[in-house]
Amino acid sequence: MSANAIEATRIPATPPQAPPTYLPPQYQQAQPPFDADDADIILRTSDEVDFHVHKVVLSLASRFFKSMFQLPQQRLSLEAGVIELDVVPTVEESGVLDQLLRFCYPCADPLIATLDELHAVIEAMEKYQMHDVVARAQSQLKAFLESDPVAVFAICCRFGWEDMAKRAARSALAVPLSNFQTGWTVKELRYVTGEQHQALLCYHSQCSAAATAPLFDFRWLNSDSGWVWFTCQSCLPHPSPLVVTTRLGYAREARYVRRWFMDLVERVRAVLNDCPGVRLDPLALLTPVLKQTCGCPNCRESAFEHIFKFLNETLMPRINQELGKVCAIYISSLLILILVLGSPEIAALITTDASA
Repeated sequence: MSANAIEATRIPATPPQAPPTYLPPQYQQAQPPFDADDADIILRTSDEVDFHVHKVVLSLASRFFKSMFQLPQQRLSLEAGVIELDVVPTVEESGVLDQLLRFCYPCADPLIATLDELHAVIEAMEKYQMHDVVARAQSQLKAFLESDPVAVFAICCRFGWEDMAKRAARSALAVPLSNFQTGWTVKELRYVTGEQHQALLCYHSQCSAAATAPLFDFRWLNSDSGWVWFTCQSCLPHPSPLVVTTRLGYAREARYVRRWFMDLVERVRAVLNDCPGVRLDPLALLTPVLKQTCGCPNCRESAFEHIFKFLNETLMPRINQELGKVCAIYISSLLILILVLGSPEIAALITTDASA
């Protein structure tokens, strides 16, 4: 092969490539007011959002940041002639840090929409030792007492908040006890001890017994109140009379009531046994009963009005009175468990203080 042919078959040499250019990471700017030009520190979140904030504000709200600012921080190099700012990396995401900082800055407190978000904000506040600020965030737990009382109770146990834990335990009475017995779980319960969880279940059980007690012993009920289940002589009576109180309240007497009334009592017992703190729904309870009273001219005219008044104005105040007795006695021991057997963080502090 000729020299020219060999030259033609050679693979051309690869031209030299320039080394890759390093591009610094791009960080997203936080929303106002955390994009201030006069900020003197940057908080960088785990999802790479920069919050330009003021040390003096954080120092007033957080003992953690007040101490941290005395230490050297990572430097952020900007263009020539621009003052360099310290950067503090955080593990919080931008949504959590934004809400946390709004509690610290002189602006309206944010209204946090979900319990998960509020828990994350409170957790960050506790970590950064924002004790004065966290009280305002704690007050927003009230909005979730009805929808997530057990979760609120667990959060309060974690941070040792007595008063709110008491309210959450009372609100948890509206949660069916059968939920706890059928594998129903609340993820926040991982923050409570076994003793606290058992105490909550025992409190629920004690309140079930207290709420149904007035429906087994009717000596508190006035027999001369004119209820149609006492006065009607047309409907079938229940075979067992009730022991009730006379008008003056000094004596007891046995009075027969209508069979449909005791059917109503059985339904109310079943509801309160599972949910001692639930608000009784008169319409749901009345529907089966009214079918039984349709054939009676006496009961048909007044049964609805009498039962509705009995449930709301006579029975419920009595049940609340009985529940109040349980709360006064049982909640005290429950709160002791919250304080002494609280979260691992609180337990560690107690152990440290005791050893010192």
